[in-house]
Amino acid sequence: MTAKVPYPRQLQANETLDTLTHWKSHVRNYFRRDENLKPFFARSFTWDPTLENYGFRNRDAAAKADYLEGLLDTIASFLPGPYLTARITKHTKSIEDVFKVIWTHYDVEPDPCSFLEFDDLSLLPDERYIDLYYRMLYHAEQHAVKRGDIVEGTPVTNNDTITLSHKNLIALNWLSKLSPNMVKIVKLEKHKELKEGQQLHTLVSDISKNVDEWHRRHGFNPPLHKLVSPQPSESTVGGTDAVRQVRLDRFPRSTGRGGYNRSSQLPSQPGNKHSKMFNPSAPRTFCPSCNYLAKELKLDINFKHLPAHCPRKYTALRLLRCEEEYLSQQKHDELQDEGDSVSVHEPDAEQ
Repeated sequence: MTAKVPYPRQLQANETLDTLTHWKSHVRNYFRRDENLKPFFARSFTWDPTLENYGFRNRDAAAKADYLEGLLDTIASFLPGPYLTARITKHTKSIEDVFKVIWTHYDVEPDPCSFLEFDDLSLLPDERYIDLYYRMLYHAEQHAVKRGDIVEGTPVTNNDTITLSHKNLIALNWLSKLSPNMVKIVKLEKHKELKEGQQLHTLVSDISKNVDEWHRRHGFNPPLHKLVSPQPSESTVGGTDAVRQVRLDRFPRSTGRGGYNRSSQLPSQPGNKHSKMFNPSAPRTFCPSCNYLAKELKLDINFKHLPAHCPRKYTALRLLRCEEEYLSQQKHDELQDEGDSVSVHEPDAEQ
């Protein structure tokens, strides 16, 4: 049992390259189900509108020409106006020519100018991080140099393809678009994998799943891309617990003796700037490990928290282990150099 493909939709006046590409796939999948129309969608299939029966010479040339003309008329009917029908039926020689006419009509044919729109791609509201990478990759693929394009005065003979190096560069641009700190964070979190030779674009899926967590771990706010939930209106917030709590904090309850409960006015949060005034024994909110990382890596890392609550414990431990291994290896090399020096200068016992 074959899947039922719905009839292609009617094109509107404001189509884009993305919507037209999706529509093109829909048209191809729908009409290729017909055995009489399927050959026309082959890449190598061509016809000549200047010849009788479009140049078909088989016994069924007339029937084949009727099928082709019906297909071209149907595709042209999806356009908003009838003025492209003659151009599609009388001036195209392949199915790719047909779609190229439509692309030109909507002025969405990829060119070096539209390639510059790559810089405008950014994370959309409620879009997954990895979706932005695939949109950037798709944009690059759509603008790859094609056969026949003129480069430095010479036509290109083969279609260009996106290489693994291209994908690495796109992944690097993707990281920069997610956050200004994302490249430095990935250097720390994926240091081992990158040193082992894994290519950056192969880590995109894993990176996309940990963007928010890694930002919090390193003291940064996650990328702001999600739609902000609407704030409640004044008419609906009067009875909320949050507003009641604010009123209680602003107007403390009476103790029943004609005064206020002064203990409710004392700040209790460790981050309050007046907390030391009321609690001199409170611990200092300073993390030396994060302060060290901020200075050494030149990152804007938050170090105003207790060491016991540090979100970068494991990062600091990894750095300490690396430093210990380096110092141990350095000491081993020094001892080995000293041993070699002694053996060189030691007099021969037989002499």
